[in-house]
Amino acid sequence: MTRIAIISIHSCPLAPLGGEERGGMNVYVREVSKELGRRGIGVDVFTRAKSPDLPKVVHLPENVRVVHLPAGKVEPYAKELVANHINEFTRGVLRFAASQEIYYDLLHGHYWLSGLVADKLRETWGIPFIQMFHTLSKLKNIASRGRLEKEPRRRVKAEQEIIKRADLVVAASALERIQMNRFYGASMEKIRVIPCGVDVNLFRPIPQEKARESLNLDHENILLFVGRIEPIKGLDTLIRALAILNNDRTMQNRPPKLLVVGGANSGNGDQPVPKEVARLKRIAGGLGIDKQIKFMGPLDQKELPYYYSAADVCVLPSYYESFGLVTLEAMACGTPMIASRVGGLPFTIKDGENGYLVTEGEPAELADKVKLVLTDEKEKLRLGDMGVNTTKEYGWETITSRLLSVYSELIELQPGGRELEEEPEEKIIHEHAKQ
Repeated sequence: MTRIAIISIHSCPLAPLGGEERGGMNVYVREVSKELGRRGIGVDVFTRAKSPDLPKVVHLPENVRVVHLPAGKVEPYAKELVANHINEFTRGVLRFAASQEIYYDLLHGHYWLSGLVADKLRETWGIPFIQMFHTLSKLKNIASRGRLEKEPRRRVKAEQEIIKRADLVVAASALERIQMNRFYGASMEKIRVIPCGVDVNLFRPIPQEKARESLNLDHENILLFVGRIEPIKGLDTLIRALAILNNDRTMQNRPPKLLVVGGANSGNGDQPVPKEVARLKRIAGGLGIDKQIKFMGPLDQKELPYYYSAADVCVLPSYYESFGLVTLEAMACGTPMIASRVGGLPFTIKDGENGYLVTEGEPAELADKVKLVLTDEKEKLRLGDMGVNTTKEYGWETITSRLLSVYSELIELQPGGRELEEEPEEKIIHEHAKQ
């Protein structure tokens, strides 16, 4: 049986979406691993232990395990510090493989930190190494609006070296492939384009009235943002657009409300308010619309279809997105999507066809498009239908088949073998959500 070692050191695939270091990459690693397992490929996902309460090994259905290994303190801490513990984590992977008497056929690294680990393992094991970055530091630095948002030189240098040393690199879009070549000097011949996917069985249209009743939401104009809360996501632009809509006469009978899903916490409980949440709340307060915005904090992925379906429009006003998995999830639920015209977003959203694209950092332009969707029921339904049709080609089965074709360029795939012992996934994810 073919065995794949997937390295996702800073981001556990079992973590709920939207918290710190919990985003599209978690979903990608989890769903691809599970689909590989269903096809008879043995998969071990190696990630950093963040809680002593989590089992070292979590068995997922059909040939997939998540292995938690120490890298520094066994507690949550800033991902930038993970780079100081690469050697410790690498030794942990080597000890685990030796104790299990396992031999892997291929390494797949996710994000630059994991690429450092995968490269060291490749030196020891002598097997092929594929890398996917999910975001690139040079592109983030171009999009950043201040010195404090810049990615460290250490990351830039590491990405440069990983791109050079990896056998193949996976880009999420044709644009990212070009950017790797332009900004990192990567050979176009070693880059394969494979987009992210979406679980079309989970993310599906739910009647809006039913979704709102389930979430106890009033029947009004609802805007939705899903993702990590950090400056590069452009939430301040969306808040300013909301203020413009609030002052529009045609919207005053039903002033829009914004639900923000994501972030380590919403700042509504006993925990301290995160810096970026505090900044956004100050902006909203200054504009007099703070009561029209609700910060939900991170949610389990199975709750998200109800939020997407309850919303009138989902907005992703980012300054940079390598791909933007949220766009697929929203469109699969039949929710109109409006996003910035940056990164890989235009490869999913075709402006005016299945959604709208706007200039990043322009609240007036964003407000115009949101107003169009909110005030034109036929247009809202049309965009929703087109979005659902778009996502049919992005199912994880299709995406994993494309990934397997890349694997097969480097190894001979040998499906088969027995299913590993299963442990209830829901229990583990529930416990992880408490961290």
